[in-house]
Amino acid sequence: MTTVLLSTRSRLIREPQTWVYAVAVVAAVTVVGLHLIAAAPASPHQHAHHEHSLLPAESLQQSQSAVWTSWMWWVLMAAAMMLPIAARGAGRVARASLWPRRHVAMVEYLVGYLAVWALIGLGAIWLVAGLYPAGAPVITAAVALVAAAAWHVTPWRRRMLRRCGSAGFVNVYGWRADWDCAAAGAAFGRRCVITCGPAMVVMAVSHSVLLMAGLAVVLWSERIRGPNPSQRAGHPQQAWGLLTLAVVVAAWGPLLP
Repeated sequence: MTTVLLSTRSRLIREPQTWVYAVAVVAAVTVVGLHLIAAAPASPHQHAHHEHSLLPAESLQQSQSAVWTSWMWWVLMAAAMMLPIAARGAGRVARASLWPRRHVAMVEYLVGYLAVWALIGLGAIWLVAGLYPAGAPVITAAVALVAAAAWHVTPWRRRMLRRCGSAGFVNVYGWRADWDCAAAGAAFGRRCVITCGPAMVVMAVSHSVLLMAGLAVVLWSERIRGPNPSQRAGHPQQAWGLLTLAVVVAAWGPLLP
């Protein structure tokens, strides 16, 4: 036990962003758990309640509730999918900060990063709800995936992706340090929205756990450690992966959990 604790502490010293991956795992497990709860069969009482017609005010309230529920799904999915991408930047900010506040710096960085995704998600979900009040058809997610595949191999995206590694300068004292860490996370989040936003739009249309996992694999594959990382940016194989997901969604979308 002591050996495990020492090993964990040593890893946190070398790689302070390790706990960010754990948070992403917790978010993913939460998504799966909520999905299983939502998929549970409704009770006869609930079925009887839904059979009654709704007044306009009740219908509007349910519509607004559905939007906020979808936004909750989006935030959890963004945390599960995108925190591993932001982890290295958080680690760089931690190493650039004073030792006592390095984990605080990472939290501030990630708050700024996720705030960008939360705002983008809220806008995307409101737009989808406005276009499809009764729910987006399956083909919408497939079309979004095709568009994401086309964007994936453009030279503009490739150039932006190669700039995603820089964390920027951060102060080490006072409120400026807090601001700089959050601003660095927000700046990285904006670049991430440009590179990964078209793929993430699918999550505003569909809450499929399998689709979330497939998209995560495609996005992470560009950022795994190894030789020639710049050559992996915008690789056609990843675009083919997005197109494969589009075919799967178009063919079996209603069956995807």
